[in-house]
Amino acid sequence: MDLTPQQKRALVEVYGQLPAWPDTTATLAALSEAGVRLAFLSNLGADMLLANMRSNGLDRWMDPPLSTDRVSAFKPSSGAYAMAPHHFGLPREEIGFVAFGGWDALGAKWFGFRTAWINRLGVTEETLTPHADAIASDLSAIAALRAP
Repeated sequence: MDLTPQQKRALVEVYGQLPAWPDTTATLAALSEAGVRLAFLSNLGADMLLANMRSNGLDRWMDPPLSTDRVSAFKPSSGAYAMAPHHFGLPREEIGFVAFGGWDALGAKWFGFRTAWINRLGVTEETLTPHADAIASDLSAIAALRAP
């Protein structure tokens, strides 16, 4: 597609304003109140993620986002996932990773995280293994990620 610079900017700005899923606010508030630290780990830019967090009021419960721009490696690169243990000061086995995409849940599992795949679109599961620790169409799958 041929887009003008203004059209490209407008398209990118939309990502900073997308509404959160209906179960997001209550789930993040409950996790934060339970002492769970939260952060996005995303291939999107930090500015876009921060804008979205602010527009949805999620920034009150979450650490600043971990954008793969920091490590110049997109997920599913292990270098991208390695930002979380470094940021939180925790071993990877103690981190729960919640993914929208099945490929992302798989990459996080390969890295060593406990994973939940929020399959909101009902797509077919990845054929590669290992599978996510929990799969659901909403954030209820997070409950399965409690530390062993």
